[in-house]
Amino acid sequence: MKKFLSFLLCFFLFSVSFSQVKVSTYTIKDCNLLSGYNGKSFTEFTPIKEKTPLEIVGKWSTAIYTVLHNECVYQIYSGNIVPNDWALFDRKMQEYVDSVKTAVKDSIQKAEFRKKYVKDSIQKARDLAVEIAHLAFVAKKDSLKNIADNLIKGIKSKYPIYVEYISTSYPNSAGGVDLNVSIENTGKKAIKYITFTGYPINAVNDKCTCEIRRYSTASPRGVGPVAPGETASYCFENLWYNSTIVEYVPVSIRIQYMDNTFKSVPQSALKEMKRIRLKADEIVNN
Repeated sequence: MKKFLSFLLCFFLFSVSFSQVKVSTYTIKDCNLLSGYNGKSFTEFTPIKEKTPLEIVGKWSTAIYTVLHNECVYQIYSGNIVPNDWALFDRKMQEYVDSVKTAVKDSIQKAEFRKKYVKDSIQKARDLAVEIAHLAFVAKKDSLKNIADNLIKGIKSKYPIYVEYISTSYPNSAGGVDLNVSIENTGKKAIKYITFTGYPINAVNDKCTCEIRRYSTASPRGVGPVAPGETASYCFENLWYNSTIVEYVPVSIRIQYMDNTFKSVPQSALKEMKRIRLKADEIVNN
């Protein structure tokens, strides 16, 4: 907790420095402002015109500056702006560092920040803005992943199996369509056989029929054993021949255990699993 509070204090004071350490510049050609850093690269590009006024507020590599435009923070490649003002930024940053060192001497609350800030190089101060953005991105992703994991954990505790995916393949050159399934045994007994009953539909949600075998609903059976906590995947090849198939509609799943007892998972449960799975994916990818 002490380290976390220290980090927040550093973040606050460095953010304040943006309002104190600014150097005016402008673009020398039409180019893009960069944002949306995901830890590896930038994902968002905002076009701006030649002679667009900007303010330099940081530099986190030899090739990229941190700038303000319309009161928002962006990154920009150094070759797109007038670079001669960087020395002025260094001087103002040093002045700000000196003022912070003086201000925190009499403040116990800011002592940890002063100790860290004095030890860090000016280059680390420039890098801090991007580092904070990355840490916030990671923290958000971790938090969202925990929420999604709890949703999945809840649905797994409710049913004897969890369907990780159940879908059709693209039709092959002969119109043959496979059914691909992956399940986790969330029960307490080993599975001997597992039977999947359902039918395919086309792009307008009409039920499709196999053009060779003339059936729609099929019930392929997967063979175990699948121990509790284990995952099993199955591919039922060319279950239908129909080039218009785009999706599979599961109706029920029947489980036979090694002790020859049975359990069935109804369509309502399968729909709930799909809904929770999609919700978890949406949360993580938000």
